[in-house]
This record gives sequence, C-alpha cells and structure tokens, in this order.
Amino acid sequence: MRRRGDYLDTGFVVWPSNQGWFWSINKSTASGGAIGAAATEAQAVLEARASIEEMYARRSRFMRASTAALGAIDWERMLVNLERHLTDLAHGTA
Repeated sequence: MRRRGDYLDTGFVVWPSNQGWFWSINKSTASGGAIGAAATEAQAVLEARASIEEMYARRSRFMRASTAALGAIDWERMLVNLERHLTDLAHGTA
C-alpha cells in the first residue's frame, strides 16, 4: 500500500517491496525528483525528507548566487543608457 506524505510543501510517496521500501519525490515545478530504497518504512520516510531538504539547500545556494550576480550589475549606468535610448527614440534619432 502506498503512503503519501508532504514535507516542506513537497509531496513524496513510500511503498513496500518484497525486501524493503521504496520512496519517490516528484518535483514537477523543478523538473526533477528522486527515488530511493530503504529497509523499513520509517527509513524510507526519513530518506525522502532528507532528499527534499537537499533539494531545497541546492535551490537556496543557487538563489543566493543569482542574487549576488544581480547585485554586481551597474543598474544606475543601465538606467542612464535606457533613458538616453528612449530620448533618442522620442526624437527620431535612434
């Protein structure tokens, strides 16, 4: 019998096999997921949760790196260039 769970707003499923338990995570919003096997149902649930935490940690590191890259952009210079370009368009000189 399959048992569904939810952890950190991510669903997972555990189910028995002949020699243990399987677990899976389908993270459709991130186009990914994970699957694994464990000896007991409790271990399957713990492993699924640990995998979800790892997915969130990777996403968090990516978001911090992306934010740092955005911070390095010279926004003031870009806005001045945009203003100049829009002025040129308005005067028909672009």
